[in-house]
Amino acid sequence: MSAAVGFVYQDYFAQLSGGEVAGLAAFILLVSGAVFCFTGYRIFKIALGVLGFFLGALLAGTIAQTFFGAGETAVIIAGAIGGAAGAVLMVVFFFAGLFFTGATLGVVLTLMISQTLSVSFQPFVLLLSAVVGGVAGILAQRVIIVIATSLAGSWGILLGIYYFLAGSFVRPGWLRNFAGAKSISKESLALMFCWVLMGLAGVFVQYKFTGKNVKPGKGEE
Repeated sequence: MSAAVGFVYQDYFAQLSGGEVAGLAAFILLVSGAVFCFTGYRIFKIALGVLGFFLGALLAGTIAQTFFGAGETAVIIAGAIGGAAGAVLMVVFFFAGLFFTGATLGVVLTLMISQTLSVSFQPFVLLLSAVVGGVAGILAQRVIIVIATSLAGSWGILLGIYYFLAGSFVRPGWLRNFAGAKSISKESLALMFCWVLMGLAGVFVQYKFTGKNVKPGKGEE
């Protein structure tokens, strides 16, 4: 499953890189990433909707292109429909969104540990980390939401910055090749360090300022 996600990510952004919409996509990632990174807890329901839209659009567009050989217009239409469905589902089923957020965070952290230590985990370890993270997302909402939105937002910021500096979207080996990779490149290690550092900055800002005395999506407590 994780390898498939890595493949989809690489293939999708490989098509955007150098295209007409690439600059716009990078700008949107940069701006939305900054918003999520530093205000994610306050606007969590909105963040859930956006996350659901992107995941639904990515899934629907990839299926349309890969399995049905759809052209660009059809892929865009399929992505829009899938994105709308994903956004609605994530917002309506709030606790499912919390579980998914925690599960995603658990898997991402496990993969980071795997690549940093150059060890390969069995699939059941990823499944276990997803379950543990999902349960934690429901039981410790504030902590998981802040960490998850900070890391997701900081990654969007890095994607945008990298594109404007390098002219293409970053596809580091540790993200592209989740399963079976035994080492991590210096570039990927540097990106991971910047990602975590910026994510920690987001956690600090949310806890100290933007997320203080706030319920996710409900304003002041």
